[in-house]
Amino acid sequence: MSVQTDLPRVVAAVVAPDSPVGQLAAVIEELTSHLPAADQPRECALCSRSWPCDGFDNAAKELGRARIPVGLWVPLSLHPILWPQQPSFGTRAN
Repeated sequence: MSVQTDLPRVVAAVVAPDSPVGQLAAVIEELTSHLPAADQPRECALCSRSWPCDGFDNAAKELGRARIPVGLWVPLSLHPILWPQQPSFGTRAN
């Protein structure tokens, strides 16, 4: 019998505990625990709030202060929600 789940697939990586990523492992875990399910990209799977939720935002800010890019920990399919394309102004046709 197969159990279907909406949780995203995950991978694990081993890092040195005194590396920048190792020192922020709990923050990265908090950030990724607040990612939405694939079928509901606008709702946090953990707290059921609109995504990006406060839990995600707080962890993202902490990673930003440590200069660890948030995008490295977020599925590519969610990048357009976090960073929508801005219209390009001032471009000229040749």
